[in-house]
Amino acid sequence: MYAEAIALSEKSFQDDPTGQRMLWNLGFAYAKLGRRDKAEEVINRFRELSKTEYVAACRIGSIYGALGERDKAFAELQKGIEARDWDLYRLKIEPLFAPLREDPRFAEMLKRLNQPE
Repeated sequence: MYAEAIALSEKSFQDDPTGQRMLWNLGFAYAKLGRRDKAEEVINRFRELSKTEYVAACRIGSIYGALGERDKAFAELQKGIEARDWDLYRLKIEPLFAPLREDPRFAEMLKRLNQPE
């Protein structure tokens, strides 16, 4: 139901253009639907937002993961670990990280975060 998620996220994003959770959902849904250009626009929005407020790098990482760009995804997750992103405690259960779970680097990250595999 990614198309529906996009519609809801875009509507919510119009009301709150700095709403990071909706932006995260929007970028992930675009990526899963194969709309690379739109997903990359969301990544760029996050980068712009990061100039004025804190943006959890792991959110950008999950969008890269949905795009199939695992190296970029894990590079962003590493940045998140270094910055102690608050969303990392949900790494194992958050559906937006699901595209990365089969990669061996994911299990390594869980160990580094003292989370059970």
